[in-house]
Amino acid sequence: MNAKVQIQFPEQSIPFYTHTQLLDAHTIVLETTTSIQTLIDRIDKSITFLKTSYENVLHPSTFTELESLISIARYLSNDFCNTFDVQLENYKNSVTETKCDAGGFLDLYGLAHEFFNWLSSLIFQIKDELRTVKQTSKALCDAVFASLENLINIADYYSDNHRNTFKIEFEKFEAEWEATKNG
Repeated sequence: MNAKVQIQFPEQSIPFYTHTQLLDAHTIVLETTTSIQTLIDRIDKSITFLKTSYENVLHPSTFTELESLISIARYLSNDFCNTFDVQLENYKNSVTETKCDAGGFLDLYGLAHEFFNWLSSLIFQIKDELRTVKQTSKALCDAVFASLENLINIADYYSDNHRNTFKIEFEKFEAEWEATKNG
């Protein structure tokens, strides 16, 4: 009696990711945050240039609100950049296993999405304040503000695009994480 026995192994119910994949995710989040930090610094330099170049035409308080918003954006970007940098270094130093699950990505992408969500809102306020500055500075033509406006538009696009990307990644890993907890 030679019966053939077929053994079926259950499908892997919990997807695993490599150390390198999570390391890459940490690196992408840090580099993205560093890039927006650079844009914010450049916007700040552009405001300072306008303020000093046209101090004889503009009231000293013209850029006060804009500078305050930039200061908040700079603080947020520096804080989150430091946070992501520390997380990356901690991850590099603490990983002993070669596989990880969706939970490792979930926290990272959740925090990145939250940061870029805040930053997108803040950049919208910066754009709005620049409109106000342009309206109150009738002595200057719009071309004077073109470079600053372009930098703000780039930062707006960049932050909004990455906010959406990190949201998609967060939702993907959140669904996967919930499925592994319940399944």
